[in-house]
Amino acid sequence: MIRIKPSLAASAVAAFALQFAVSAQAPPATQKVAAASSTTELLKNVEQVRAEDIKKFDDRRKEFDGITAEAQKNAKMKEATDNRDALDKASKKLQDQYSANELKINQLNGQLRDKTMALGLTELFGLARQVSNDISTILQQSLITTQFPVAQGQQPRDEFLRSFSASRSTPTAADLQRVWTEIQREMTASGQVAKYQATVVQPGGVPEKTEVIRVGPFTAMSNGKFLSYLPTLRTFEVLPRQLPSRFMSIANRFASATSGYAEAVVDSARGVLTGLYV
Repeated sequence: MIRIKPSLAASAVAAFALQFAVSAQAPPATQKVAAASSTTELLKNVEQVRAEDIKKFDDRRKEFDGITAEAQKNAKMKEATDNRDALDKASKKLQDQYSANELKINQLNGQLRDKTMALGLTELFGLARQVSNDISTILQQSLITTQFPVAQGQQPRDEFLRSFSASRSTPTAADLQRVWTEIQREMTASGQVAKYQATVVQPGGVPEKTEVIRVGPFTAMSNGKFLSYLPTLRTFEVLPRQLPSRFMSIANRFASATSGYAEAVVDSARGVLTGLYV
């Protein structure tokens, strides 16, 4: 076994560590390790060099991060500016198109008014508006409305007639056709007895879909009970108090009839006389 003196061992370790530290760090041109006389001093020098390297690395990283953040900011700013310019250009184009369309619509409306006057349709349109205004109140109070619910997106028939009568623009063929249809429907249904499904508010205040028998625009009943019409809600409600028994028996026989003629209770005042009894 070969024994090495401690002083020689320490010197050997120090020399090896010094050589390793110098070769493991940055190039000699940028980084130097001072000569050490002991391992303690060598460790201190190595730690100092390492701390300087870490500081330089952190400084460069911060500088790089700063450049990257600035570049990202500039890129986002440019993207936002480009989007703004594109939207401004599209908005300008749409505004010009809108102005051109508005001018064209005004010209076409002027031509339409001229043709209307030339054909003598002004008086016809005025008469249609006057009739619509008169009939709208009747349709609002008519229980026939419950039998003909409007399609999705359309106005109820009384509201449509009021809007039509108040409009000052030239009516379309579809508007005139609906005016005629609603008036004709009310006239035809007024002379009919119909059985259909409708919403009826029960005595407890709960609306239910049930079968209703309607006698013209005058009287309606359901499940052997007389109903009253609520124009604002366009629905029925069961009368809180029913008519005398002699009228109820007539109503029950009428409801069970399937053909021919049958005796019925008809309020010609459209609910006023029934209200007096109640």
